[in-house]
Amino acid sequence: MTRPPPFAPPLSALVWASALVLALVAACGDDKTAPKTGSNSNWLVTCVDEGDCASSGACLCGACSLECNDDIDCSSLEGARCSVADDAARAAQCGGTQPSVGLCLPRCEPGSCADGQSCVAGACVLAELPETDFCDPARAPSQADRAAEEQLLALLQQNRVAGSTACTSGETSAPAPPLRLDGRLSCVARVRALDQVATGITGPDDSEGRNAAERATLAGYDVSAWWESYAFNAASGSQAYDRILADADSCPELGNSRYTDVGVGAAGDVFVVLLAAD
Repeated sequence: MTRPPPFAPPLSALVWASALVLALVAACGDDKTAPKTGSNSNWLVTCVDEGDCASSGACLCGACSLECNDDIDCSSLEGARCSVADDAARAAQCGGTQPSVGLCLPRCEPGSCADGQSCVAGACVLAELPETDFCDPARAPSQADRAAEEQLLALLQQNRVAGSTACTSGETSAPAPPLRLDGRLSCVARVRALDQVATGITGPDDSEGRNAAERATLAGYDVSAWWESYAFNAASGSQAYDRILADADSCPELGNSRYTDVGVGAAGDVFVVLLAAD
């Protein structure tokens, strides 16, 4: 009597099992803290030190990225560009600590960056709000609100740098340095917009009787100079910008070089721009 041959699974089952094993190995070995070749803007992640970025990239200005002098140096990261000195994106990512070289950042259009990021001067930057109770209501804006904020910011920056902020007086502003997007001021602007939607208050003080400087302090920003502008019943960031330009008091402040930082908040059809210097 001959023994039956050992059971052999169909070839299709072997192929499926092999694919499953390979997929599991790839998933387990996937380091989500490192910049990825062939991915999207999600390769820009938060880091504390080099260990958070594994063997790919370095921890630069709190983000896993690569040092660069030009866009060619960023070619291993999908959709990246080199953000160098005097670029508003690098200023927003690095804050007061500016490295001696550029860093690679994902290219973007308003509203296209991942959660926890903002599109600044055509590049995604990390944009988490301060970990304070004051900022909690504004921590998760809708995709539409975030895109509108970034559209308004882009228009503000472009005209400020070009010296083409045109006010109702007929005069245009002088060219001024780009403003640095500051997460603390973004928190203040968003909280203010939400408060205005909820209460209908349009004056400088919010429903708690606090002005912009007092709200900025709650977000961890000590103000030495500030200006807050509003736009109501605006369907887009572009329309909000036009309405702020039409305000005889607010328009000249948009190009004022004494302000170095900015926060923009949107809640539905209400927009807030907070200009400040610390």
